[in-house]
Amino acid sequence: MATTDIVEGQSGLTVRTAINSNFKMLNSMAFTKPNTVILFGDSITIANGDGPGVLDPLDANTVSARGYWNWANAYAGQRFSLVRNAGGSGETTSDLLARIDSDVLAYPSEWVILQGATNDIAQGRTFAQITADLTAILDKIQEAGRSCLLFTVTPATSFDTTAEQMVRAQYNRWVIDLPLTRPGLVVQDVWSLLANLETGLPGTGTALDGVHLSANGAQIVGRALALTLDTVAPRRPYRIMSTVDDVNICGNPNFASNGSGWSTLGTGVTPVFSAMSNRFSNKAVLTYSGVTSTNGYGISYEENISGGRFSAGDVIQASARFTWSGGVAITSATGLFFPFMRIQQRKIDNSFGAQTTCMFIASSEAVQPIGSQIEEGDVVMLTYRITLEENVNRLYLALGWNGMADGVVEISDFSVWKE
Repeated sequence: MATTDIVEGQSGLTVRTAINSNFKMLNSMAFTKPNTVILFGDSITIANGDGPGVLDPLDANTVSARGYWNWANAYAGQRFSLVRNAGGSGETTSDLLARIDSDVLAYPSEWVILQGATNDIAQGRTFAQITADLTAILDKIQEAGRSCLLFTVTPATSFDTTAEQMVRAQYNRWVIDLPLTRPGLVVQDVWSLLANLETGLPGTGTALDGVHLSANGAQIVGRALALTLDTVAPRRPYRIMSTVDDVNICGNPNFASNGSGWSTLGTGVTPVFSAMSNRFSNKAVLTYSGVTSTNGYGISYEENISGGRFSAGDVIQASARFTWSGGVAITSATGLFFPFMRIQQRKIDNSFGAQTTCMFIASSEAVQPIGSQIEEGDVVMLTYRITLEENVNRLYLALGWNGMADGVVEISDFSVWKE
């Protein structure tokens, strides 16, 4: 009431403006789910694809290996939902500013993960031009009530002149200092993760073509990004699927009764099923010893349609946590070293239908396998969704590791469900 006694007319306008501004921010977030993400940037962003739907094992050099976001969400326990990949090939920050309203802010999300400036530097744009565009972009994101995580620019061989290196250094210093003047902004310094600090160029094995991330580079960025997001985004509780859950489609999702119904997949791998000490759930511990086959070995389960847990037309998906240590890749399969999870449907006539699967693939000569940098780790795998076909008779579930000669893999929190 006191504010209305300040200069007549002006105070009322000020109050109304504040209310309208707050209402606009609240309204933009009212229907936004927590931990929802839009990726925004250039072709490095495009390489993330559209989330679990692109994790297909048939193409060994797909975005499942080269996209930092797929790695980040796996390391973060799959607690984020990708609303949209708004990457644009060859775009500068000016291009991003021109389409942020239609391609980003028109869609609801809690987070915008922003990556850019690579093409600006390659095209000779100045530090002032780049930062002016980024300032306008960040203003729009903030005014829309979104949280933002901004990358420093990645190293690249496409800008290695002294002048270009100077713009890159100026830009990265500016980005790193931004949280001091923009409370709530989160910055991920990816340049220091990927660069050769003596030359400023991409470190060995981190770039696919001198610019875009290799699977190794994507894994490094994804792991660091997950640790950063862990400090600012809420964790989702582990999904523990019960046999009596009405969406569960596996007779023994928790490996109960010493793995009843589960079979060993391949020779040289020994599964041991046991209870977890910290919660009401079980785990499967797979020990690999002297394996020479490059096939994926682990454990498998067959679920028949007669069990009544699924039917044609159901949309299914699965997730599981993989923790590994002491992993040694088979010498002939160093580029095929990754955890896998598959659901394959078989029809009444014994023909196989479509397969839903998840694995991190890195088998081309230009990339590195998951074990090249990390001998131990913890990821949550998530298959893409699949609609069960007509005349489906049974489902084959398989979990394990491809290309592991020796090591230990613990699988827990396995869930397979229909939506």
